Amino acid sequence: MADTPMEEKPTDPDRRTPAVAAGPRTSLAGDSLLDGIFAGIRDGIVVLDRDHTIVRVNPAVEQRCAHAMPLVGRKCYDVFHGRSTPCENCHDQQVFDHGKVVTSEAPIDPSNPDSPWYETRSFPLRDPATGEINGVVQYTRDVTNRRRARHRLAEAEQRLHDALDAIFECVTVYTAVRDSSGRIVDFQTTFANLSACRIHHKTREQMVSETISDRDPGFPKTEAFTAYCRVVETGQPYVLDSVYHTHDGGPQLVRRAYTTRVAKFGDGIVLAWHDITSEAETREQLRSSEQRFHDCLDAIFDCVTIYTAVRDAGGRIVDFQTVFGNAAACRVWNSTPENLLRHTIGQRTHAFPTTELFAGYCRTVQTGEPYVADSVQYTGGGETPRVRRAYNLRATKFGDGIVLAWHDITQEVATREQLRDSEQRFRTSLETILDAFAIYTAVRDDAGKITDFRIEYVNESACAANGLTRDRQIGHLLSEVQPRIRLSGLLDDFIRTVETGEPLIKDAWLYKERAGADPAPRALDVRAAKLGDGVAVTWRDITDRKLLETQLQALTIVDEATGLYNRRGFMTLAEQQIKIADRAGTELYLLFGDLDNLKTTNDGLGHREGDRVINDTAQVIRATFRDADILGRIGGDEFVVLMTDPHGITPDQLAARFRNAIEAHNRAPSAPAIALSFGIARYDPADPCPLDALMKRADALMYEDKRRRRG
Repeated sequence: MADTPMEEKPTDPDRRTPAVAAGPRTSLAGDSLLDGIFAGIRDGIVVLDRDHTIVRVNPAVEQRCAHAMPLVGRKCYDVFHGRSTPCENCHDQQVFDHGKVVTSEAPIDPSNPDSPWYETRSFPLRDPATGEINGVVQYTRDVTNRRRARHRLAEAEQRLHDALDAIFECVTVYTAVRDSSGRIVDFQTTFANLSACRIHHKTREQMVSETISDRDPGFPKTEAFTAYCRVVETGQPYVLDSVYHTHDGGPQLVRRAYTTRVAKFGDGIVLAWHDITSEAETREQLRSSEQRFHDCLDAIFDCVTIYTAVRDAGGRIVDFQTVFGNAAACRVWNSTPENLLRHTIGQRTHAFPTTELFAGYCRTVQTGEPYVADSVQYTGGGETPRVRRAYNLRATKFGDGIVLAWHDITQEVATREQLRDSEQRFRTSLETILDAFAIYTAVRDDAGKITDFRIEYVNESACAANGLTRDRQIGHLLSEVQPRIRLSGLLDDFIRTVETGEPLIKDAWLYKERAGADPAPRALDVRAAKLGDGVAVTWRDITDRKLLETQLQALTIVDEATGLYNRRGFMTLAEQQIKIADRAGTELYLLFGDLDNLKTTNDGLGHREGDRVINDTAQVIRATFRDADILGRIGGDEFVVLMTDPHGITPDQLAARFRNAIEAHNRAPSAPAIALSFGIARYDPADPCPLDALMKRADALMYEDKRRRRG
């Protein structure tokens, strides 16, 4: 039926459908009953005889074809298709030939993309007496909305596939494969996003052609298969973490961890899974880190204890329960870790709730402000002699409690000495390294914005690199010591490192100030890391390496014999110049030249004389054309020039100027004679062409010139 029912209209007596012809009518009811049935059907009905003549239509067809009335008695291909002969592959004829129902869809006007579409079903009409087919009944309905819905659904599915391809998570869709009894025996892949294809190292076409068992023959015996079947049967999602060994594209097996969520999807499942190898490793590292943290706390001399606040019914803190104590704390309390955790501070020191220490701990829990106490007197006990010792402690909020770090003042003094020794070793190490090293502290304005850096430390290598003593650097602003550092961008890079914490690794050019001479450019490999409110910077002079890289790059695009661009260099620069000409709308000239009889010169006079001809030709080209033009030698005896801005000169004028330059060279008494045939092709940005095509045109003109010269 049509998506939108047609409006029913009264039947015009003058336009009533005449009686059906004798053949088809033998299989239909009487006219009055037929008219009633036809009038009540809102989709179109057309009755044809064997000659494709319309013998009956219902009002829906009359309304739709009002412009072509009357319909009865006319050929269907004339009314519906505007043809004078039957249609090729006529569906009605197929019904006559085979006696089967034929269904088709087609637009009313194929040339109009917005034309409505109709579905037509053609049924055979048989003579009840003989059983012969003597007519066809066409049942048509408007399927435009249905086709549009299919199109929108296809577009939505494509957008969904595109979105799934864009995510990092792997997504696969499977349909259950069942045996004759309906039991699930496998799962057929029906979709896999790009991430899943990459994991399996297969194309999407290969993925959807396989079942899971094709990739893993043992799959039906696994817990995963049982879980997938349970999801299909119950609809309950299933989540699992799995460990697999995969090749990851290489020969070695690699252990990977995945987390997978399985959900019912029709008569199958959809799997969303992603690699959690890093996450699993991170969790393992975290557990290991926590253990190392505890081991480290047990190894240090300072005492560390963690307490949770004990509150009364009104929420007021009345004591602190020990939840952790390192080995040093256990030694001070003369207790085991297990015994230490069973007691509150008040149980070990009954007067504790009345002390300033207790009040300080409570303030830390309530306000979050650390509490620091100096020279707190503590008395030991137990089996050890009671002694009077001084401790420094710092209490910091930790959840609904505190973490307490406390140590003996004597040990702190020793630690300070160790720190000074360590700092001296650090400075000594920095003085011995070959790379320059410096520490800069940020200088901020009233708004807190970094405007410069103050030099706090430079090693001997930095002094040598800058050509300045320590006194002329330490304490001074970086922009004063290196006036050009802002232009190099390094100052902004240092600011970004301080603000973001991201390390800096960069190659930069900086000018070295020299007394009585212009600053010398230096290429530096710069590394910087945030250090407090500043940066620690190391750098290494790589000027020689950069110059060598530049020379090596030049060797790859320059013809060593002539100094002109080689084929690679010319093609690269010429392609770029053509793009510039297209954007600017400017024309170009391309000259293609070929030395005449170079082989004869080499054979008769020797290759050295041939090389002189080649080099002199390059010199003439270099003298004739401008620095802005692209000059190249692309073969043994082939030269090419791309003139980038030929404004005010024609190809003939350019050719004449070039010939005059060659003739002037040939008049020199000691110069080898140059015989060069060439052609000049014009590049028009209004009619662009590839560089190869432009060179072929110039090459053809060159051969015409060569023939003229020989003739």
